[in-house]
Amino acid sequence: MMFKIGDKVRFICEEKHIKMPQFYPLVGTIGVIQEEVEDSPFIQWEKGSTSHDDYWSAMNYNLELVEGCE
Repeated sequence: MMFKIGDKVRFICEEKHIKMPQFYPLVGTIGVIQEEVEDSPFIQWEKGSTSHDDYWSAMNYNLELVEGCE
C-alpha cells in the first residue's frame, strides 16, 4: 500500500520495536506520514515514542492506515 502525506498510520510490527525501539515505536502507536517514499515513508510518531525527534521511516508492510476518528 502506498500512503500519502498527511495519512495517519499505526505501527504493527512488534519484532521491529523489540529489536530497535530507538527507531520503531510500540505496536499501536499512531503517526502521520510526512514524506512519501515508495516503500518506506517518513513518519512523525507520537512524542516520546522513539528517539531524537520521533521522526523515522518504516516499511509499508509494518504500517496500517488509520481510518475514521481516533
